[in-house]
Amino acid sequence: MKSKLLLTLVVLLLTSFHVSADDVTYLGDAVSGLPANNNWPSKESPYNVIDNDINTKYLHKSSVPCGIIVTPARGATLVEELTFTTANDDPGRDPHSYELYGSNDTEASQTGNWNLISSGTIVDFENGTWPRKKQNTTPVRFANSTTYLHYKVIFPTNGGDSYFQLAELELIEIPQDCQRIKDDGLLMACDLNGDCKVNIYDVARLISNWLRCNDPDDPDCDNPYAGFPYWAIGPFERPADAQPVIRPNPDSVFFCPMRQRNISWEKLHTFNPAAVVRDGLINVMYRAEDDTGEMKVGGHTSRGGLAVTANGIDFTFRSSPVLFPADDDQASHEWMGGCEDPRIAEREDGLYIVAYTQYTGVESTNRTFRLGLASSTDLVNWEKHGSPFEGTAYENLKIKSASVVHQVVDGHLLAVKIKGKYWMYFGERSVHVATSDDLIHWNPVEDANGDLITVMRTRSGHFDSMLTEVGPQLILTEDGIILIYNGKNSNPATSGDPELAQGVYACGQALFDKRDPTRLITRLDKPFFKPELDWEQSGQYAAGTTFSEGLVFYNDKWYLYYGCADSFVGVAISR
Repeated sequence: MKSKLLLTLVVLLLTSFHVSADDVTYLGDAVSGLPANNNWPSKESPYNVIDNDINTKYLHKSSVPCGIIVTPARGATLVEELTFTTANDDPGRDPHSYELYGSNDTEASQTGNWNLISSGTIVDFENGTWPRKKQNTTPVRFANSTTYLHYKVIFPTNGGDSYFQLAELELIEIPQDCQRIKDDGLLMACDLNGDCKVNIYDVARLISNWLRCNDPDDPDCDNPYAGFPYWAIGPFERPADAQPVIRPNPDSVFFCPMRQRNISWEKLHTFNPAAVVRDGLINVMYRAEDDTGEMKVGGHTSRGGLAVTANGIDFTFRSSPVLFPADDDQASHEWMGGCEDPRIAEREDGLYIVAYTQYTGVESTNRTFRLGLASSTDLVNWEKHGSPFEGTAYENLKIKSASVVHQVVDGHLLAVKIKGKYWMYFGERSVHVATSDDLIHWNPVEDANGDLITVMRTRSGHFDSMLTEVGPQLILTEDGIILIYNGKNSNPATSGDPELAQGVYACGQALFDKRDPTRLITRLDKPFFKPELDWEQSGQYAAGTTFSEGLVFYNDKWYLYYGCADSFVGVAISR
């Protein structure tokens, strides 16, 4: 078997497959229920079967046959496979059989011209013991050579209940080479992320695993990637004899336009940094707190400082902040708390965007916060735009974190469009998404009920049991979209990670589908980076943090900049 696998790897090196199996449905597609009697709860509508969320479902208060009609926005497609995911409760409501029809009428209707494509049994659901919220594993594939604009799926039988329900339905388009991969067990073993694509990246990982040990508990294993998922960025290591790379500076003085006097604007704390490469240097925008206000977390005014480095560690600093509360149209949102926790994006034309927290401060009579956005061409002079969600129902949504999907282009990170849009992930207790044409004006993605779509939630028993706060730029790779985020641990005696103290912030990674950025594929069960050094665990936030907000690809290395205990900035490097 090993010799055959090695031979396959050699062949794949020469003939990599660049194909993908794809669900033709997408958020926003037109969906209607069958029978068309609207006999379903408002939050359990037919739309839920294509929302890529196994925690929602389509529940029809009618005996079978029930079903849906869907019109994929992408136009004519060739469907050759179906997948089904059970809902959260009663197996008696699960479908046991299906009929798939296609139509090329101008408009889809229940009584239009429909051609039967396939019908049969959903084998996995038949005996009524299939797990809840789980997709079928026995393939439902069929021969089809005709493309269609509309699809109708009918479920003639279920488990005997008078209600019908289903969490997810996928209509899969399979290119010829992808079918070959699915039909060949050996090739399928080479498809490491299950996206029906076998290419040079998969081959390289397999060869690496072949030649090197992969057991992190083996004392003789010197592979730094042992036990680290193939899709994740890293692992990251601190520099030798690591120390904070950015510290408070009591000598920095700035004339505050709000207080109308000089202040020591970065005297107390410098932390939570964003990062971007400009003119061959790493630029880090960091949150700096002055010595005004109450001596507690969030009690001071924050401003954005800027520092540059040629080696990633030794910095040169600007004497004045570049982003700060001023007598402008954002003052009511930023004074006295300031401008906190920046995340930077770079557009292909050289425009920089920073998403940051606008905070009124503890001394405000109307203490509140929201997301703010500003743009710049030089990282020094910033034009504030207010809320990125201006004009929507979410303009003043209380969130603190948002980051944009990027891609490495010629060794440089640039914001990238997916399906014709820029994508931003945002949120803390749960993660949501928004899309934009220009990186400045954003529209949060909603479901059919007008609610924010949630793409990731907290997990009981894990390091992200209390918060899943978005970190630095997301990275689009061959494997998907990688989100580095900051998990906050809840009480380890109840719902938290027992290996971490309560309140600790540690870094996680999640992988989303690059064809559907709302679909979470997987995430790390353990943090890949956490507080370990004294200065990461002592400061104004005593529980300790490694709070990641800045990521750059620089001289063929990844540099991850993070806040330490709300007091300093540190860096970790992946070689």
